[in-house]
Amino acid sequence: MMNTNIFGGRVVVDDVNRFIKDLKEIGEKNDPYILQVVDAGYLISIDQVHLAVRKTIESFRRRDNISNDPSIEFLLYLSGKRSINKAIKIGVENGDNYAVFVICDEDVDKLERIRQDITEKFVIRPIDIGDLIRYDATKKNRLMDFYDITEEEIDAVGEKKLLKLILEREVLLDLLK
Repeated sequence: MMNTNIFGGRVVVDDVNRFIKDLKEIGEKNDPYILQVVDAGYLISIDQVHLAVRKTIESFRRRDNISNDPSIEFLLYLSGKRSINKAIKIGVENGDNYAVFVICDEDVDKLERIRQDITEKFVIRPIDIGDLIRYDATKKNRLMDFYDITEEEIDAVGEKKLLKLILEREVLLDLLK
């Protein structure tokens, strides 16, 4: 059974390439099934993360995965994009970030070791995950733009259904393969 550890907070990234390299080194040392970091500005519910994890696992079981790396496949599902270049746009950038780290593996002890390695390597001001991943009106335009959601869709279902529209994009990725 796969276990998932999701945590995050505010982190300042001086050099995004170095940050990603350091995160990859932590991954190579511990070999988790999924290790990824995303910008909390693209998330409005923990359900997005759980669905992307589930869809990643399913795609590898069916052997219809796009990427050979589950961490990249996870990012593709989370973004609802088939292109890695488009999917990585939900990652962290240079400067001040509200980052969400996602670690997935069968070994619970490994999850905790990786979390400790991340918090020792990076200066993260922890924020409760429920506060970090939530919807507020300031995210609306960014989400609509990134997930290609139209005003007509919002008018048809209402802004309260924005999460459902985003989750739909994750599920539709299977049809785009």
